[in-house]
Amino acid sequence: MLNFLQTELMQTRNFVRLWTAQIGSTFGSRITRTVSPIIAILSVGASTTQIGILSVLGVTLGLFVAAFAGGMIERGSKRKILFFADIVRAIAILAIPISAWFNVLGIFQLYIVITIVGIASAVFGIADNTYLPTLVAKKQFVSANSKLEATDSIAEATGPGIAGILVQVITAPMAMVIDAGTYLWPAFMLYRIDAPEKQSEPKPKSDGLFSDAIAGFRVCMGNPTIKSLLIVNTLMNFFGGFFMTLYMVLGLTMLNLSPAV
Repeated sequence: MLNFLQTELMQTRNFVRLWTAQIGSTFGSRITRTVSPIIAILSVGASTTQIGILSVLGVTLGLFVAAFAGGMIERGSKRKILFFADIVRAIAILAIPISAWFNVLGIFQLYIVITIVGIASAVFGIADNTYLPTLVAKKQFVSANSKLEATDSIAEATGPGIAGILVQVITAPMAMVIDAGTYLWPAFMLYRIDAPEKQSEPKPKSDGLFSDAIAGFRVCMGNPTIKSLLIVNTLMNFFGGFFMTLYMVLGLTMLNLSPAV
């Protein structure tokens, strides 16, 4: 452990701050993804159709915005974009326990919150992937990316279980308070990063609204490796959406399992 902490990469304070921020964001996204349908089912009494709509809003609009925001993110300050994405997610998430406290929480509030969180998460994901190379040397990139991906895998494996236990112990709305905290902490760590960013060339004024999306799509289709990855991820997200929508309904309403289980 001591040798690990003394590696050159771990002595790079800005990378450590980014990594620490990523830990909070990755666990926060899993808590949001797990607790929001639990609230919809157990607190709001949402139907299967409404759960499906909730799942669609959490992904589809975010992907649509991301397609047009990629160029803006590339040309802008990625640290600021990451910071504000986390702040936006924290504020949106806090609206759920506040609404529950005043007994006005309904499915349409959940629709709005999940849409905002989905868009902010999509923007965050793009900026996060493109920000790392600005913080570490080229020879450190593989090691740094491995640590970030390992953290994401751990969050994927343990985050939903932690979220379920939180719901069981402190109720779903209070779990969302903790969820908001998992976004505020990363925002604080991102704010502390002081590495200068190299700004990209500004977008020509003659380019239209769709120019970035079209250019990105052409690059994806023109590269066999990226094209294959795009197709695989599209299929995974499409059919994974069926699973993500139905497994909560199956577990909580048909099998009568507790949130912790």
